[in-house]
Amino acid sequence: MAISTDEDHATALNLPTDAHGRVRLMLWSGGEWLPVPDIPTPPISSKLAWLENGSVIYESEDRALSVYDPAHAEVQAVQRAVVPPRWRIGDDGLPSKRSAS
Repeated sequence: MAISTDEDHATALNLPTDAHGRVRLMLWSGGEWLPVPDIPTPPISSKLAWLENGSVIYESEDRALSVYDPAHAEVQAVQRAVVPPRWRIGDDGLPSKRSAS
């Protein structure tokens, strides 16, 4: 969950209730939670943050940082996350450097 700097808006992830459901980004504005339609889906582990310009930044399922602008209902993909070739993601989910061959 993330709260806007003016404290009038909030975003949260709505988690699926079954294995086939989708995570949805929800927006609190004017007294109720509303789903944000037609955006890249965030994974269950996505972090949310409000930017000073009133936009929300989150990570989408394709590992792109996405900026959602609620005022214009637009999403901009900023950058895809990449793991450099000499690094790998280990079984514990953490990056580690590959040993030289």
